[in-house]
Amino acid sequence: MHCFRILDPKPRLIHAPGFPDRVLHHAIMAHAGPVLDRGLVDDTYACRTGKGTLAAVQRACAQAGRFAWFAQIDIRAYFASIGHERLLALLQRRFRDRDLLALLRRIVGAHQPTAGCGLPIGTLTSQYFANFYLNGLDRLLLEHMRVRGYVRYMDDAVWCPASPPPALPPPACKSR
Repeated sequence: MHCFRILDPKPRLIHAPGFPDRVLHHAIMAHAGPVLDRGLVDDTYACRTGKGTLAAVQRACAQAGRFAWFAQIDIRAYFASIGHERLLALLQRRFRDRDLLALLRRIVGAHQPTAGCGLPIGTLTSQYFANFYLNGLDRLLLEHMRVRGYVRYMDDAVWCPASPPPALPPPACKSR
């Protein structure tokens, strides 16, 4: 892979695969991408047809007009923190083909900045896998926590909790 740094919007190390690897990644995702996509919730964006950056921003703006307050997270060093065994276990739940799973294991295991962790920023498979990896968070928030107004773009999520935050007590006054 060709490695280089970018600084906008924040410093990142990009790993650009060579042409043969890019062809392989596109071929794999032509087959596996629709299977991964079917399991995602509607309000998950990134690496999905019709659900790019603009669609996510438009959805977030529409939600912002409906709710008075929201919670927001951005997972720090997200790609570097993705656990290989957890990701592969999730992929194994989606795919039964042993040859495909062996290939996915080789692709995931080829990049290990930390033993057993990390996906390279810059490969098509990493983008799909990273988006798929947080599907459990989406389901937890939407199905179990019953949040409203949810939007997730890769490792950034915004939502409105089902109930308003507790009121803060009034500030204590000191008498003179």
